[in-house]
Amino acid sequence: DDKARAAQHEQRPSLVNDLRGNFYFFGPTTVIVGPQAPAKPEAVAPSVRPGQVQGLSLADLEREEATRKEWTDWQGRMKADFDKTAAFAGSADLMAKAWERFLVAWAQDNPMSTQDEALRAQALVNAAKADAQKLAADAASERANKAELERRAAEEVQKAAQRAASERAAAEAAAKEQQRLAIEAQAKEQARLALLTQEQVRLAAEAGVKEQQRLVMEAQAKEQARLALLAQEQARMAAEAGVKEQQRLVMEAQAKEQARLALLTQEQVRLAAEAAQKLAAARLAELYKTGQTIKDCADCPEMVFIPAGSFEMGSNETSGEQPVHRVNLPGFLLGKTEVTQGQWKAVMGSNPSYFSQCGDGCPVENVR
Repeated sequence: DDKARAAQHEQRPSLVNDLRGNFYFFGPTTVIVGPQAPAKPEAVAPSVRPGQVQGLSLADLEREEATRKEWTDWQGRMKADFDKTAAFAGSADLMAKAWERFLVAWAQDNPMSTQDEALRAQALVNAAKADAQKLAADAASERANKAELERRAAEEVQKAAQRAASERAAAEAAAKEQQRLAIEAQAKEQARLALLTQEQVRLAAEAGVKEQQRLVMEAQAKEQARLALLAQEQARMAAEAGVKEQQRLVMEAQAKEQARLALLTQEQVRLAAEAAQKLAAARLAELYKTGQTIKDCADCPEMVFIPAGSFEMGSNETSGEQPVHRVNLPGFLLGKTEVTQGQWKAVMGSNPSYFSQCGDGCPVENVR
């Protein structure tokens, strides 16, 4: 007011710029019941009239003093709540709420002091700081959450890549293992077939040598038998011609000896043949088990190994089947099934079967 009067109530920016101090602006507030500012006394007519005498009264000053004391107590409680709110150790959002409650609770203006305005101004500053801290904390939390989500997503991508790599490695290992097992099985099968072929060649060679020996011995036996017969014939002719009995007897003895030698050679051939059969049966028994299925090639028939054995052949009840005698059989291979049409065609080149539409797996028939 003094400055305005000095400027003769003229509004000048230079004068306004000379104003100094803190300015606070408050919006609509809720008034909390508390000490009220004393109402200004209404103008009334003087109570002392001319001619009347009345003593001095300080009642209004006493009321003023009581009112000031109430506002002083009110200001003390406001300061205590301010300190209590300032000492509250909560998160930023709770600190902001605490200062908002303080401002609502102490929104009434103290007409006796400006300390309440300073406290409210500081409370506004503190509330603004709490709000800023809350926003910063929310932003930091959001950044942290985003970073955590990105980290988890990266971990999931890495785990998925690792799982895919592990699955690929497992699949490759399984494929390599299957390939290795297949190659190993193929090599074993080839080795088995090679050994079987070698054994068959060896057996065939042995059989060929034995057959040659048998044929030579049989030829020798025939030749000796022929010579014996020739000697007998010569002896007979000598006897008829009147050759001396002594020469005939000598020639006859020679013939008998040659015949005996021929029979002995035939027995040796028979024994050699039986030994060869027994050896072949023993070889087969070493190579195969009873009932084992053998197939020399993809198109060859399946054979079953029959072990060596013997049986009584003949019958005493029928004269044509006598005498009963034991027959010994070496081990041999027998076709698992009858000769099929497919096997017949593979060897003979034609199919004589009446039921030719039955297929290659059916037995061949109508063979003439």
